[in-house]
Amino acid sequence: MSVTKNYFVYHMKRILLLIGGGGILSILFMMSAFMLTRYDYRYERIATYSVAEPGTIMMIVMCLACFLPILQFYEFKNRRNLDTWFSLPLSRRKIALIHYAGGAALITAISLICTVTGTIMMADQGLKHYSVGYLWLFFLLSTLFALAVYTFMTFVFIEANNVFDGASMEMMWLFLPICAVYLVILIIGAITMDDVFDDSFGFRLAEMITSPMIFSEYLSDVSGDMINTGYHGESYYAPLASSDADPSVYITVVLIVWGVIAAASVFLLTRSFAKKKTELVGGVTDSVIGYRFWLPVASVLMILLTGDNSIIRLFMMGMIFFAYLVYRRGIKTFKKADIIFLSVATFFAILPIDYIRVLRGFFG
Repeated sequence: MSVTKNYFVYHMKRILLLIGGGGILSILFMMSAFMLTRYDYRYERIATYSVAEPGTIMMIVMCLACFLPILQFYEFKNRRNLDTWFSLPLSRRKIALIHYAGGAALITAISLICTVTGTIMMADQGLKHYSVGYLWLFFLLSTLFALAVYTFMTFVFIEANNVFDGASMEMMWLFLPICAVYLVILIIGAITMDDVFDDSFGFRLAEMITSPMIFSEYLSDVSGDMINTGYHGESYYAPLASSDADPSVYITVVLIVWGVIAAASVFLLTRSFAKKKTELVGGVTDSVIGYRFWLPVASVLMILLTGDNSIIRLFMMGMIFFAYLVYRRGIKTFKKADIIFLSVATFFAILPIDYIRVLRGFFG
């Protein structure tokens, strides 16, 4: 067999072990969630419950989407390991794709195991109460979305020079884009003198595209509604029926956007992995999609979104200063741009409340 095939088989054997262990844990987690919801149904008298637990399945696969980039590529963040890995007669691009494929296979397998478990639970409770087809449609959609998020997070993690920075950058990309959306909406509302924080199509769509957590919850709720509609003739997620747009529109648009992001990320992650300089591994991460971009953006977001609460503003500035310490690995390595920006941000953070109110009034 060729070197590529040998390495692929070797890596997939490791993935099979993870699928076995992860599958058992996922089944136990599904059964625990089922027992809790059944207790609520019997004793707390909720409207209905889902034995398939789409929210539980979504939580499992999304956790994998964020954690697996670390698991699959942490070995390449240790400079001592690189000589061994890169001495193989195998291109870096192929190594990256094999490790990426291993994580994608693990997500798909665990999602499949959870869905089969949900189907068995449905059969045990009586299939007439549920729409099994929607559960399997949920399997397809949730798996595709989780794979797209996993692909992007893999690119983000590869861009980092060490494990801690990689995990931190993933957290930034999970939570800060939605904050930017809220700020933009705030500014638009101030300019148009209109409250755009309602359930408008554009705002809801922007939320779902920029926040995988929000879209995951929405997809789980919609799927739970479709799966459980027949149970006692009631729908646990009935409020979704009054949404301003058909759920399929939101789901389709978000999946298309994230599909494009994933396609670009596959190219970018292999390119980044192939061009990574070994002497940078383990050092400070200076990627344009990491601290260098998000720390200034986060500073502006935190000051404007926290408004006139001086205590919260000072707390946020303390967190940002600490983030810069982590980024630069100490005060002595601060650059002039860092000092200037932190000085300006601190000035706005300690402004008297009346001035902050005026500033925030300009932005909404």
